[in-house]
Amino acid sequence: AGLTPVPERDSLGELNAQYKLITAEVTNNSTDRPNNYIYFNKGRRDGIQKDMGVIGDNGVIGIIVKVKENYSKAISLLHKRNFISAMIKRTGAFGPIKWIGSNPRYVNLADIPKHNKVVVGDTIVTSGYSTHFPKGVLIGVVEETNLPGGSNFHDIKVALSNDFSSLDYVEIIENLRQAEQLELEREVTDE
Repeated sequence: AGLTPVPERDSLGELNAQYKLITAEVTNNSTDRPNNYIYFNKGRRDGIQKDMGVIGDNGVIGIIVKVKENYSKAISLLHKRNFISAMIKRTGAFGPIKWIGSNPRYVNLADIPKHNKVVVGDTIVTSGYSTHFPKGVLIGVVEETNLPGGSNFHDIKVALSNDFSSLDYVEIIENLRQAEQLELEREVTDE
């Protein structure tokens, strides 16, 4: 079965009321630096805003960080400061995705406690614990996992589902409820 980045991509069902997809073309992209960026030919006039999530044919690409009138820039998943929360689809265990700055085909899934079972082949998806992406958008598949001696956390290597060296067109996700969600999260923090 083919993997779709967003659950039922064409008919987002309940998600339809919350998310809108804006297609953009990649105009520039790097994969060989510690901090990689991707540039698109859509900007403010097309409805693009900072903090929107970006997905490709096979899942997560990055997050918009800068917007001009006709262009925008995202931090790639291949960026030391990317802040994407991921989870193991099978178990629901979640942690941050970390780019270790070497091979553009892999990232690490961090902070998964040793009592959680992790197996090679486990699907890694977005957790939904941020306003950038809906829950369940594909990130990749566990290729290696081990538990270093004395550690309380698994060392998990994830093979990315997108080939970052050949990005062409992407979808930028507009979360129509993002402002409301962030406002509520701020209120909770202030209490």
